[in-house]
Amino acid sequence: MPEAALTKVHQGFSYRLDPTPAQRQLLASHTGAARFCHNFLLGLILANWKENRERKEAGEEVTRERYLGTRQLDLQKL
Repeated sequence: MPEAALTKVHQGFSYRLDPTPAQRQLLASHTGAARFCHNFLLGLILANWKENRERKEAGEEVTRERYLGTRQLDLQKL
């Protein structure tokens, strides 16, 4: 196989945003909401892991069903 056929070309683009004050406020609002959701779900997952670890240390059997899923769809269901 020719060597040129294995070459991959990567190209990047850079964009500069110049939002209006109203758009800037909306971007900040959406960013804050995303950060809040991320931190909230992270707290739920960590608390679930801690609870399951404590149960294991107490000698209780912990099944997979007791753990919260960390996939995107699992988190969306939460």
